[in-house]
Amino acid sequence: MSIACSSRELNPGHMPFEMSLKKHIHTDLIIDSNLFTTKTAFVWINPALDKNDDSPLYEKDEAERKNKYNISMLSNTRDIPIGNLSVKEVFEASKKKKPIVHKIEKKEVLTWIINLSNNPKRPFFIIHTIDKKEIENKNRAKVLFLLPESLIAIGISFILLLLLFRRILKNINTLTKTALLVNEGKKNIRSNVRGEDDIGILGKSFDSMLDLLEKSIETLDKKVQEKTKEISKSLEEKEILLKEIHHRVKNNLALTISFIELQEDEIEDEKVRKVLIDIQERIYTMELLHRKLYESTSLNKIPFKDYITDLINTISRTYDTKNKALVDIDMQNLELDIQAAMSCGLILNELITNAFKYAFKDNKNPKILIKFSKNKNELSIVVKDNGKGFSKSYEEVSKNSLGLKLVNTIVTHQLFGKLFYTYENGAKFIIEGRLKDKE
Repeated sequence: MSIACSSRELNPGHMPFEMSLKKHIHTDLIIDSNLFTTKTAFVWINPALDKNDDSPLYEKDEAERKNKYNISMLSNTRDIPIGNLSVKEVFEASKKKKPIVHKIEKKEVLTWIINLSNNPKRPFFIIHTIDKKEIENKNRAKVLFLLPESLIAIGISFILLLLLFRRILKNINTLTKTALLVNEGKKNIRSNVRGEDDIGILGKSFDSMLDLLEKSIETLDKKVQEKTKEISKSLEEKEILLKEIHHRVKNNLALTISFIELQEDEIEDEKVRKVLIDIQERIYTMELLHRKLYESTSLNKIPFKDYITDLINTISRTYDTKNKALVDIDMQNLELDIQAAMSCGLILNELITNAFKYAFKDNKNPKILIKFSKNKNELSIVVKDNGKGFSKSYEEVSKNSLGLKLVNTIVTHQLFGKLFYTYENGAKFIIEGRLKDKE
């Protein structure tokens, strides 16, 4: 016995193939012309079903039926011939490999249930039912002769179908596994599925696609490497240019400071001289920042503790000539970008300069505590001295002080924070701010 169909029927799709196969199976193999009640169903079972479910597998409602099973066009019946057999009984019968006796519409029938798929995720059953009474009504002298022939024919047909569907399912599983491995990043794997049917053509196309994909990735990797080299070279050139810019800015600011110092000697008005000195100190804060940036290995990272230490030493040499003040810096070795360092540097310059100028009159042991901490984008600055504090409220003093106005502006608009003033055996400034997120 043989089952065959032309490649012309198979290649366009599975529909002509199943119809041709159905014609051969039901005409030559399965249906006995003398047994009119023989029913054969080829069924795909939903793998999500509970195999221990005691409810009937058969469903009248079409929507519910599709949730449980689908009937192949190879079948000669429009539904599964199992009567009220439960899901559990169907799966148990598929393991026994022998017919079971049960009733359909009050008639006893013999039913064979065979699982053609060895993949638990794709259960595919053949369900073959024969009316028991119709067989018994045959010529009793030939029953023992006819029944083995029928069983042999059914067995051979099952073997042929089993081989056919196992081959199809094996190729499908191979393609599925290959696709999963490619999804995991393995580029050099191939399915090697071949054949003249739809699955074989799909396998060849899939492998060709993988060949093209691997070549495209290799080409893209080469282009990325070339672009990376170009970008690295461009970045080096920009770093050199930026260093030169910071160097020139530093030199120009230093030159400006020198011009102001020369102008101070010619000015007799004390108020004007004081204004020039304040301007000179603020320019120095910026000049020192560009100097530190030029010396840094990174063009956008300032070693902030070193910067503040140098700034305080310069202020001390100007206002604390006898070196009496004790300055305590409580700060980790951290790095800030130029914008954040400039804002914090100007704030500390104003507050520390004010402490040296006004807080330590008649103070034999002047002390200044500077505490700076940063947690992600949140920062805290504390500046405390042991001086006499303000004679008026902070609000009144800050209205008439250009330096405190500058501090308030920087805290509000550049650090997006608030400034708090208290008196604790000296003036204490607390600044809570937030650095701008990097884009």
